[in-house]
Amino acid sequence: MFFQNLMKRGGGLRLPKSAMFNPKWEHPDFQREGATLTAFVLDVSGSMSLTDYLPTRLGAGKQAINAYSENRRRHRPNDCVGLVTFETTAKVVCPLAWLDHPQQFQTFQRRLSNVEAGGATRLDLGLSLAKDLLWCGNPSNRQDLNRPVRFYVLTDGHSEGRPERVAKQVKQAGIVIEIVGIGGSPDEVNEPVLKRCASVENGKLLYRFIGDGDS
Repeated sequence: MFFQNLMKRGGGLRLPKSAMFNPKWEHPDFQREGATLTAFVLDVSGSMSLTDYLPTRLGAGKQAINAYSENRRRHRPNDCVGLVTFETTAKVVCPLAWLDHPQQFQTFQRRLSNVEAGGATRLDLGLSLAKDLLWCGNPSNRQDLNRPVRFYVLTDGHSEGRPERVAKQVKQAGIVIEIVGIGGSPDEVNEPVLKRCASVENGKLLYRFIGDGDS
């Protein structure tokens, strides 16, 4: 899987649909043959500014997301991507954008490039908000999507809250979670927690350390 080879949700409030989708954009639950909806869930906590993985942990995460999305744009232009960041809170940085829509994809890239590190680490809030992003805030919409939905999580892994519990709920909803741990070495990443949060697909655990293999 290519991604594996690379590499403010606050206060319990539900964000309004307007915070997740630009009304001028095509609504993501419109039917498109073979489309996959992907939410990148990017750790932007203060520790992601460390330079033990160059250029920084956050910079490496941005590079991985850019490489993955560019690859999908070439080979699967019908797909849709969005971006959620998390630190002390979680935030929809970019609503779901169609890869074959130049303006939407440029907006996605621009907003990704502008994110900065700061705050604590709440992976649980990031996962929860990403689920709302894919469902427009309404879990019943999951039945209407009828298409693959995936989370790609990039983090140094040291999360507060209860990420494993939220990850279990996400996976039970049929969403695949793939995780890349980012740090100077696997010892710098909380791999046991991240491995428990990641999905198993076709017998393979969808977790890897960014420094492994072709990452």
